[in-house]
Amino acid sequence: TNFWNWQNSNLGVDGIKAIVKRQGTAWVGSGGSGVYWLNGDTWVNVNLSPGGYNYSFNNVYTMSVDTANNLWVGSEYGLRKFAAGNNSTFTLYDTSNSPLPSAMILDVEADPSGGIWIGTAAGLVRFDGTNWMIYNQANTGMPGTVVYDIARRSSDGLIAIASNQPETFPYTGGVSTFDGTHWTHYTPNNSPLTHWQVVA
Repeated sequence: TNFWNWQNSNLGVDGIKAIVKRQGTAWVGSGGSGVYWLNGDTWVNVNLSPGGYNYSFNNVYTMSVDTANNLWVGSEYGLRKFAAGNNSTFTLYDTSNSPLPSAMILDVEADPSGGIWIGTAAGLVRFDGTNWMIYNQANTGMPGTVVYDIARRSSDGLIAIASNQPETFPYTGGVSTFDGTHWTHYTPNNSPLTHWQVVA
């Protein structure tokens, strides 16, 4: 019913990488201009870098809304929480003020039981609002160090991640599943996967 771009609105020219709806309001994450939310027919921009513009802060990769209607925004640098009902200010989490193993946030998935799952450039994180649980190659055996994507199966809550390790030879990667207790890993060495570079 509507179409917006940089020519007919205040959306930037850097493209849209993520979109969610929170309590009836559409939000989009851009590739360098932060986030926008739709107010009537006007997109309201929120800069994600405190203290002035920074591209990495505003290059959004992922967004998700949790069961408490908090909006979570992950970018090339930092994880942000917009509390329910707040469309303008946020709490920034990075490696300086949280246990996040990396500030590069590649995916965020809300858990219906509360909390969020976070894919980072240095592993998987579960955050319930108070406690942080870090899952990485060392403590799970996951084939990759970078978690690009997270999926949750609604029938039983099984978590699956796509990971790979693109910087250190021999390059490794695959799909890992987690049932809350046990991890299972699938790679080209033990499954029909044809390549290590799994990203989704």
